[in-house]
Amino acid sequence: MPRSVNQYLNDADGNEAAASVALEMTATRSAGAAMAYDNPPRTPKRKRPRSHSIHAHRPSARSFELFPVESPAAYGEVGEGLDAEMNTVGGYIDIPDPGERNRTAASIHSPWKRQFYLLMEDPSSSGAAFFVNVFVVLMIVLSAVIATVETIPKFRSGETPIWFALETAVVVLLALEFAARVFAHSDQSLRLIRFMLSPLSIIDFSVVLLYFVSYILGSDTTYVFRITILRLFRLFRVFRVYRHSSLLQATHLGQLSIEVMIVAIKRSTDALSALLFFMLMTIIIFSSILYFAERGVWDDDRRMFLTSDGLASQFDSIPAVFWFVIVTITTTGYGDMVPQTFIGKVVAFPAMMIGILLIALPSIIVGRHFTIVWEAMKERQREVYRRERADTMNEDDAEHSDYHEDHDDTASDTSRRKELVQLRRQVNELTTICQQNQNALRQLLAALK
Repeated sequence: MPRSVNQYLNDADGNEAAASVALEMTATRSAGAAMAYDNPPRTPKRKRPRSHSIHAHRPSARSFELFPVESPAAYGEVGEGLDAEMNTVGGYIDIPDPGERNRTAASIHSPWKRQFYLLMEDPSSSGAAFFVNVFVVLMIVLSAVIATVETIPKFRSGETPIWFALETAVVVLLALEFAARVFAHSDQSLRLIRFMLSPLSIIDFSVVLLYFVSYILGSDTTYVFRITILRLFRLFRVFRVYRHSSLLQATHLGQLSIEVMIVAIKRSTDALSALLFFMLMTIIIFSSILYFAERGVWDDDRRMFLTSDGLASQFDSIPAVFWFVIVTITTTGYGDMVPQTFIGKVVAFPAMMIGILLIALPSIIVGRHFTIVWEAMKERQREVYRRERADTMNEDDAEHSDYHEDHDDTASDTSRRKELVQLRRQVNELTTICQQNQNALRQLLAALK
């Protein structure tokens, strides 16, 4: 073991070596203490993380199993299958996958038909395609407005034919647009069948067909089989232009929040199913208790339950009490059914409190998954942007290197020309000197003779 300073001091009596070692160790400690006093140790500053998101300082997902919180690094794992889910939802609302759309366009043999397909299906392919899709969207919005306004009794009278003319014009334009899209998908029979069986294509065809059938029959078939309300589902096609608008994307409005919401609800299915089961059990339990507390007394003559006031009881069966419990736990409170007894009021109070929790929990679950999917989608977009930027920078570097190579080649050619000129000049000078020497030798030989 190493000896301390005190041990060396104890042995220093009569021992010059021990004394010198003790003095050296003491001086070293004193110098170290002085340096520590002059330069006190500094605690290293914590570097602020680059990410300022709300997940930057949260614990990992494995430390809290009930409701794990994912960090940005975990969004890649959480977002597994996100592209497939988003593309599936996009197919439901007529927003095809860009990769699939490009493959479809590439598989069309006729060049002009390929251009026509991109004109009708890809708003980002050209300015004309974007204009056509914006015009169709405006027609869809106008159709929805007409379908909404014409339900007002004042505008349903025969004195306002302008609504009929507008509706007919819009339906004709949308019918022409639908026929053009059918033609754009007619390159292959399988592709055409898949397009015709898509949900929004069925809605488009049904609305147009039923409108013209009702017009040909000359009678108002609105209440029989005309499903005008289906035209409102065509508003989903607004998102096709919504996705490709650079202005909307620049203002952070181009994100398809409806797709994210549907994916979030899909990922919340298990938790929402358990919550729904708990809600059904709550409704049955409270309905049973309130039934026995509020049903009153059975009257054999009138064959119904009567309250203390002699009136018919509204809580005459457990299924009838379902309505009151549902209205109570959803904090709606219509007031059409009110408990009269003290026991019924006491039972209704915890139903109100539980209802607040039952309403809050779905919002928390869906909101959490919405945040995760949203952040994962934004991270994917950042990766695509970084990849595209890296590709652009690599192309610029390649062009820059090609330019430098060409410039170096030009510089080397110029230096070679200069060297050749100098060599020729030196050769000419040597030739002149040789000729002068030759003449001098001839004169010397002539003098010797």
